[in-house]
Amino acid sequence: MKYLWNDIDELKKYLERHSILLIFLDFDGTLSPIQKHPDKAKLSARTKNLLMRLSDKKNLSLIIVSGRQLDDLKKRIGISNLIYSGNHGLESEINSKRGTHPLIIKLNTKLNEVKERLLQLSLLYPGSFIEDKNISFSFHYRGIDRCNFNLIKSDFSGIIKTYRKSHSLKIIAGKKVFDVIPDFDWSKGHFAQQIVNLFSKTTKENIATIFIGDDSTDESAFLILKKGINIRVGRKKKTLANHYLKNSSDVYKFLCWIEEHHSLRQIN
Repeated sequence: MKYLWNDIDELKKYLERHSILLIFLDFDGTLSPIQKHPDKAKLSARTKNLLMRLSDKKNLSLIIVSGRQLDDLKKRIGISNLIYSGNHGLESEINSKRGTHPLIIKLNTKLNEVKERLLQLSLLYPGSFIEDKNISFSFHYRGIDRCNFNLIKSDFSGIIKTYRKSHSLKIIAGKKVFDVIPDFDWSKGHFAQQIVNLFSKTTKENIATIFIGDDSTDESAFLILKKGINIRVGRKKKTLANHYLKNSSDVYKFLCWIEEHHSLRQIN
């Protein structure tokens, strides 16, 4: 995995071979720095202004793909002409049309059942809490005493193992958080491929993809979009990304480069 700025000439060549550019962006840890509590995460004014300028570019589309609930994600970004996906691709808004994966309703009972049990667990570890996203939820433990990290992970596994065996729920381990979602073959990567297919149906032009994310939940997209440019935020040995950027400030710098480079291409 190469540091993106050390391979920028290859990126230029890749972009020059394609006419349409799709940029997929995670939110937490990518557009906004990771916070101890998800409610504190916000999009800076400069980043929002940059995204608004990029969204007006010809032959460039921005797609926000997050584990957050769709309404929460849209509220924090506040830009209308983007494609949004919440709950790891389970819900979306494409061209102002909302959609939810049809298998969600069948698994809601199991989801609510395990949520209640984990609420009880959170009472035993002050600083842990559940972020309810309606069709999924996240169990956060960043705020507990560090000495209890292994204990809470063990207790979490004990509660969830029954549901894993029955293949009703899927657990995605992130940065001091467990995402609990309905278990079927769908992910951020599947949603990203859906978007690529959608654009492919409406254009004969070559499509370039850039996916930028910071967590294990983005690995499915790195795999499915492996022919594109995949960027991990933060250097990680075990990743399917082919490039990395250091942090959300580095992501902002890169998006500024995209803005400038894309403008030059339009002039030429």
